[in-house]
Amino acid sequence: MWDDATLGLRLGARLGASVRAALADTPLPATELTPGERARFAALAGTARAASWLRGRAALRRLLGSDSDTADVTFPCARLSLSHSAELALAIRVEGVAGVGVDLETRRLSMAQAERWRSSARIFATVAERQWLERAPEGLEAALLRLWTIKEAVFKADGGNAGRVLGDYAIEDPSRRDGDAVVRCDPQLRVRYASLGEPGAMLAAAVRRGRAW
Repeated sequence: MWDDATLGLRLGARLGASVRAALADTPLPATELTPGERARFAALAGTARAASWLRGRAALRRLLGSDSDTADVTFPCARLSLSHSAELALAIRVEGVAGVGVDLETRRLSMAQAERWRSSARIFATVAERQWLERAPEGLEAALLRLWTIKEAVFKADGGNAGRVLGDYAIEDPSRRDGDAVVRCDPQLRVRYASLGEPGAMLAAAVRRGRAW
């Protein structure tokens, strides 16, 4: 599994940007929340999302500083992005860009699940992307998770994504682990992405350059 410094360097080199990353597998203790954070957490206390939210706060604190108040951090954000999967959270910060997105998946797909994903791929994948899925050399499960994480990261990096869905974004060459994606209704809006895979985990990060939304 990745460590913060190595992950930031690998993503930065592949995105052509300065990237800082922070992983957290332990939730931030609720007793350490600031008053603003406690107000936001109150709506989640006792729900299934509570531990995930606290784990995300832990990742943001690792990224921004242990004494940071993350109460005002909302998404989409032009410099920060956050993703949760199972018992892990990942936060990244990228300077000098107009939008940033990250997605992390630590789940495994059974063949039955992968087939169900493929049958519904038209919802989130273009024709070219679905054709690539059929012949992807890494196998259907890994290809689906890579495509999904890239699409999620690209979606998050577009701060004007209100009303859009994953299928509105097209990856120019789905076979590439690093590359570019465009908004299908606005090909001038381009997003750069990079994807990484490790045993049991897949992630993608994306950045959009130009003017902030």
